[in-house]
Amino acid sequence: MPVVAAAFTIGAKPMVIWLASPLIEGKLVDSILLIESLTGVLKGADAWLQINNKMILYSTPGQVAWKTKEYGMHFVFQVEIIR
Repeated sequence: MPVVAAAFTIGAKPMVIWLASPLIEGKLVDSILLIESLTGVLKGADAWLQINNKMILYSTPGQVAWKTKEYGMHFVFQVEIIR
């Protein structure tokens, strides 16, 4: 995965999490996410790159992670896959 290799070259410690791409966004996606697990991972992240069809930023894990960071997330990138 080129993104992970690039992260290592700049000294980052990337973590790759594979989730099924939700067909919905926002709080509606909470019903299909592992809320506690994903919230914990996102709360500990300094940056977040999501390659997906729908954003999870506005889901409960995304909102909790964003609000618990002292200054918010440093980076939240969304790369949409167009089919």
